[in-house]
Amino acid sequence: MPYVEVNNVNLYYQVSGEGIPIIFIHPPLLSSANFYYQQQELSEKFKVITFDMRGHGKSDSGKEKFTYPLIVKDIVAILKHLQIKNAFIAGYSTGAAIALEAMRNHQELFCGGILMSPMISPTSFYIKRLIQLASLLSNKTTFSLLAMAICNGNADLPSTYERLNNEAHKGDYQKIKEYYQYSSTFNFIDCLTDIVQPNLLLYGEDDSNFIKTKQIVSEKLPNSLIKIIKNVPHQIPTKAAKSVNTSITNFILDQT
Repeated sequence: MPYVEVNNVNLYYQVSGEGIPIIFIHPPLLSSANFYYQQQELSEKFKVITFDMRGHGKSDSGKEKFTYPLIVKDIVAILKHLQIKNAFIAGYSTGAAIALEAMRNHQELFCGGILMSPMISPTSFYIKRLIQLASLLSNKTTFSLLAMAICNGNADLPSTYERLNNEAHKGDYQKIKEYYQYSSTFNFIDCLTDIVQPNLLLYGEDDSNFIKTKQIVSEKLPNSLIKIIKNVPHQIPTKAAKSVNTSITNFILDQT
């Protein structure tokens, strides 16, 4: 299995295909397994890079506390290791906030973004409470219950659930808790106008909890294209993989 030592931690990563590079960023508890369908299909046209964040999946935890800037440093180091000087960055849910942070601070490295059901801030009391609950459940006693709920929510098939759940249980619940805790306070709203790269915004039509977020991002993020995927909730990488992959393909080809 491919590992790279960056910033004092060993991270698991995979590279599939050739062509324009796309690196994918996952939410808390989940791992690079969340992008199985993207890896399988998009690697026919592009170089698809997935990795497990520190404390998730097969990656080591490291000693530093989990923050978005730290993960951005890891992403930059992975791309440097792979000798990639320009890439698209794709993030799902809180992973989209990390993608935005990366684009803002490394304009020379990231030529565009794909933001799937992006969560740039807890824009409602309900979302904040969900994140706080997930953080509370990120402990030795209740982690399996949390993993079951998150993985089941993202699964389109029993095989997907097994894949997600198996990888989730390899993670470090303390680092996963730190990811949730950081996400509960992170706010990128005022920084959206700093992003100069083109971005594709992908939302599920039935993602009712993120209506306010969708409005904010679509209004404030410059040079962005929004696409609503019908009859699907928040979990679009797995539950609307064909539509997501087609949208990503068309967006990147239009930019190059």
